[in-house]
Amino acid sequence: MSHISHTYILLHLLSDPNQYDFDNTLELEIRSSIEDQAVLYTCDNFSDSVTLSYVSDLLKAEKVTIICDLSEGITTAGKLASIFNQLIRHPNVRLFVNREALFLKPYMIRLKGIVYTEVREVLDNSQ
Repeated sequence: MSHISHTYILLHLLSDPNQYDFDNTLELEIRSSIEDQAVLYTCDNFSDSVTLSYVSDLLKAEKVTIICDLSEGITTAGKLASIFNQLIRHPNVRLFVNREALFLKPYMIRLKGIVYTEVREVLDNSQ
């Protein structure tokens, strides 16, 4: 069994579950750029409890990068709020969001989050 060097979690925060893009270019670009021993897991704020439990388990990894893809007009983390609360206690986590959101401000401050415009910013700053 190989060692997981880094866990990337892509969180889609959607205002409508029908907005989910299964061919998301952000995910494809990240997946093609991360190291071989890294894990990329994707979920959204409409995910079921089993999926969210798995994300909680992934947060136990040594090194975690959270990438938030917020749809326009999103005002709450919804079911993902518990995930954000767990991040605060993680010793080695990086948080990236594609746009500012008032409900994420406490996490952005505490975790020194970065608002990104290009995937390269995430990859270059998550090491």
